[in-house]
Amino acid sequence: PNTRISVDSGQIRIVEQVFFATDRDTILPRSFRILTAVAEVLRAAPHIRRVSVNGHTDNRASEEHNNDLSQRRANSVMRWLTEHGIDASRLEAHGYGASRPIAPNTNEAGRARNRRVEFVILDPAQPQGVVTQPAAAAPPTGNTSRP
Repeated sequence: PNTRISVDSGQIRIVEQVFFATDRDTILPRSFRILTAVAEVLRAAPHIRRVSVNGHTDNRASEEHNNDLSQRRANSVMRWLTEHGIDASRLEAHGYGASRPIAPNTNEAGRARNRRVEFVILDPAQPQGVVTQPAAAAPPTGNTSRP
């Protein structure tokens, strides 16, 4: 088993960060191993039909710059995965800039944690924080949309 990756709480969680060239969307070669592991998880789990590749930055530049940078980085990771055998229809990319910090941006350690890529499972939808088990009998599906 790959101890650097887990699938839980609706995410493919990576222990290592994806590293980029400073202020660029170029993925550094040291991150190829973790991205290869993400691709392996996706290949081994065809039931995961859609994943959002989410890019995040620290707060050290303008909001416009960070939103653009995080989107370009998410696009780069998505492109890397498709170039390594993952169907593009299973992926989408979103850049959130500094709008979703997981640590204070008051020191380098916090800023480093905020510069990250997350892989959020969109389909099948999973309640956050819940490990799901297959249902014994799936309910009939139909059009449940409401006006």
